[in-house]
Amino acid sequence: MEALANSYKLQLDERIKCYEEEYLKLWNTISYDFPSLQMYSKAEKMLREAKIKKTLIQHKSKLKNLRKIESEEDEKTVFIIKKVIEEAIGFHKEQLDLIYNEGFYNNLINFEEEAQKFIQDNEPSKGIALRGDVYQATRTVMISAMMQLMFDKPISITPSLFAINMIYIYTDNYIDDPKTDKKSKMEFSKKISKYLLGERVLPQNEKEEIIFKLIDLFRLEYQQEEYEDLYNSLYYLHKAQEDSFVKQQHEINTSSVDDMLKITMEKGGVFAIADGYLIKGHISYEAEKFCYGLGTFLQFIDDLQDVQSDLQTGNMTVFSKTIVEGDTLDNVTNKAIQFIKETLDSEIIVSHKQKLVRDFVIHSCTYLIFETIAINSKYYSDEYVEQAEKHMPLSLGFLKNLRSTLEEHLS
Repeated sequence: MEALANSYKLQLDERIKCYEEEYLKLWNTISYDFPSLQMYSKAEKMLREAKIKKTLIQHKSKLKNLRKIESEEDEKTVFIIKKVIEEAIGFHKEQLDLIYNEGFYNNLINFEEEAQKFIQDNEPSKGIALRGDVYQATRTVMISAMMQLMFDKPISITPSLFAINMIYIYTDNYIDDPKTDKKSKMEFSKKISKYLLGERVLPQNEKEEIIFKLIDLFRLEYQQEEYEDLYNSLYYLHKAQEDSFVKQQHEINTSSVDDMLKITMEKGGVFAIADGYLIKGHISYEAEKFCYGLGTFLQFIDDLQDVQSDLQTGNMTVFSKTIVEGDTLDNVTNKAIQFIKETLDSEIIVSHKQKLVRDFVIHSCTYLIFETIAINSKYYSDEYVEQAEKHMPLSLGFLKNLRSTLEEHLS
């Protein structure tokens, strides 16, 4: 610990390397044993499921034509449904009260509205096409909100947090576009890197102009000269995004498991570090390290949830590689669940409020993993699925279909 504390004297890229090494070591030392988790009886699951069904039926008529929360009555209806469902899933009342009272869901709505307006103002022809990307970006907006609470900041969409999520949408779309050649992508990426580091670069097309405009939002809050590590974190985030695409697409057969873990850690960990800087301006070594671990396990969950599509596209992660090599996801999933708990056991979590948020994150992530097991049970052994179901707050079949049911009712 002392050696790593001294690493804060290093440059940010060197510190990131230290975090990568520490968390890689942690992953490799975690056992394959099934983690110790709360168990739920069949009777308890039936009661929870009945509660969800009853709530959805009671409010079906109100939700039928609801597309946007425009009135106090709309807010009340959605609030009741979400709260009942989340309580049925197993969150504690005190955790839920904190999340709702701090304006968590209103924050998501605000982001979606701001994002749609930005797209309409800058690329009106792409409004509908990018709507799904905006929805996907709400995942990272939720994480930003959790981090704001952990850092004792009010939940809000600041210009910087809006910018980082929108930049991710635009750059991801461009880098993943099969119609754009590799040379153009690399030139585009280099320009963004230079502009992030404060070099004078002129946009050559509409796409670059939009991204430069978003980068300028960072400078509305933080002067580049005063927040060097903040802008370095944004640079390394962009570089990690670029490296992830190149390595995962072109080194499928040669990458070791550790190499793939490093890609995941770099992409997720650096994003969370950048988020931390955008929330606080300056952060301590302990907070920086915590952010890296938080971002890492969130990226693990993303990769686990995306395993089906990754197999179809040939995108290799530790999870898709495990399946390609003929193994089940039993062991790596056990590691992922234990990694979450180990990572959030941080000395920066001190206050009661911080502990509530931490426990909410652990519970949410564990639930998402259980949902993935239910949806992708074919990638697990029958024995593992049977064991995991004992710890699920809902039955396997109900959990598997819950997301689509909610989307149908809460569209």
